[in-house]
Amino acid sequence: MANQSLRVDAERAHERATTGGALLVCAYEDEAKCQSIRLPDSLTYQEFQQRKTGLDRGAEVIFYCA
Repeated sequence: MANQSLRVDAERAHERATTGGALLVCAYEDEAKCQSIRLPDSLTYQEFQQRKTGLDRGAEVIFYCA
């Protein structure tokens, strides 16, 4: 599903992230805001930006915000 935006419920996002099927990324660029709502095993937006060039083009990425 390259370049496709879909809404994913919290249960499915958790399942995909904990099984290694997807990366979970905080959608806020503000590092402090990301840290205040950070979920276990998630990446901050800045961490994602640093790693994205090394990701498989078809990797599933789930962005979250609160």
